[in-house]
Amino acid sequence: MKYTGKKNSDGRPHGQGTDTDADGNTYTGEWKGSEPVHVKAATVAAPWVLPSPAQVFAERMPRKLDEERLEFHRSKIDETLGAFGILAQVAEVNHGPAFTQYLVGLAPQAAIGGKRVRAQVIFGQIADLADDLAMALSSAAVRVQSPMPGTGFVSIEVANQQRVTVTLGACIDTPEYRVVKSPLMLALGQDAAGHTMCVDLARLPHLWIVGPSGSGKSACLKSIIAGLLMANTPDQLRLLAVDAARVELGRFNGLPHLLAPVIDLDRAVKTVQWVVRELENRYAKFAHEGVRNLVEFNRKAAAKSDAPLAYWVIAIDGLAHLVNAETSGLESGLLTIASLGQAVGMHLVVTTHPQLPQASKGSLQAGFPARIEFAVELNERNQGRSSTRSGQQAVLLRGEMQFVATPTAIPVRAQCVTISDAEIDNLINFWRDQDREREAGNLRKLGLLAGAQPEEAAGSADQDDLYAQALTFVREARKASISLLQRRLRVGYTRAAKLIDALEENGVVGPAKPGMQQRDVTDFGEEA
Repeated sequence: MKYTGKKNSDGRPHGQGTDTDADGNTYTGEWKGSEPVHVKAATVAAPWVLPSPAQVFAERMPRKLDEERLEFHRSKIDETLGAFGILAQVAEVNHGPAFTQYLVGLAPQAAIGGKRVRAQVIFGQIADLADDLAMALSSAAVRVQSPMPGTGFVSIEVANQQRVTVTLGACIDTPEYRVVKSPLMLALGQDAAGHTMCVDLARLPHLWIVGPSGSGKSACLKSIIAGLLMANTPDQLRLLAVDAARVELGRFNGLPHLLAPVIDLDRAVKTVQWVVRELENRYAKFAHEGVRNLVEFNRKAAAKSDAPLAYWVIAIDGLAHLVNAETSGLESGLLTIASLGQAVGMHLVVTTHPQLPQASKGSLQAGFPARIEFAVELNERNQGRSSTRSGQQAVLLRGEMQFVATPTAIPVRAQCVTISDAEIDNLINFWRDQDREREAGNLRKLGLLAGAQPEEAAGSADQDDLYAQALTFVREARKASISLLQRRLRVGYTRAAKLIDALEENGVVGPAKPGMQQRDVTDFGEEA
């Protein structure tokens, strides 16, 4: 063994030092005489590494602009407005994924029917010309927003001949996304001007996504989860996924970020109640430390070299299914998280169908000021005058959403972000592979790596403290499952799953049964 530290005048080790054995294990401790008193140093896991966009996303094709068509539309808009006596001119053109936005500036006064009128009157006149503009531009859809909030322009949006898919990879590679430094930054899509719409989930603090079947709300939820996984390690973010339909979020199983396997309809209520208990535990910790929120708590923990608390994001796909199932305690639990979760770093992202029971809809929506709506009519009261070529209120197209940050905010239309199944698999495999590498040392102790002998596996596993606790617990409880070990030992899903595998390898529990989480205990020890 090699010793590094102080030595006496006769060359013998003295005082504090480190000692490395032949296996590379490092020890620290006090040397007395010629022999060390070993105290094994704490094992520090390698830091997590975030994925790069090149490792996850497919190569993007550059967006092509038809300059001749843009110029044709610009001149036609000026000409059509002039034919109705409106003195206006296109001041700016923004090319978006589904629409091209033409910002029209008006003179302070203009002539209509030989009379001089103020521009404020003309704003209303332009909104009624959507049909005429659509005919002049030979466009399938024209939307007029007058006036455009925050500007002195009228926005005329003309549908593109070819719509462009807004990918998550394209959104996170934009200045709008990179300039904001927040662990819970969400890239939701691109607006009519082609600008990436970014919001901070920590400030929202929850998100309500509503739309009929097939409108894209589940795809939006998966893109939001993927965006969070691109920016956060399992030490920074923990995820709980509830999938009422059991078809959308199951592919995320096995992620090291997950607090538990993807939750189905039967376990949703207990999961929400467990989250509420953890929320109350965090408030107790904050009160003890004299802090008000997660940021202050983690700053104080870092000063004391303590482990920080991670953000929790609870993603629920299909809330209407859960509510219609008359699951007692679900609504009260969600309302508690919605009202108290922001301070302790717990945030909800929920998708639901418009046909939510009215009583539940009113009470739950009160806790979700921010919302995304798919395939709905725009609210004229909030949106201002907004018309299509049909002369009626504008209806959101497929893949297009309306985002409202607060109940009093003006809704913003945007093309929703999406991510392909192949890119989701790339992201999941990246984190799974990294998790396996980090757990390699523990796997060797448990004898789960290829080439380990069963006898060695049992001997090594018996020396593992967590394994010993798990062994005692399952024998006393006479049942075993991953979720039981998570709650009892307060470990993550990945670690609990590996302990269950070790118990099965050593003959303590039986194999998994189809459709069941619980395992039978087959070895109760000598005291059975």
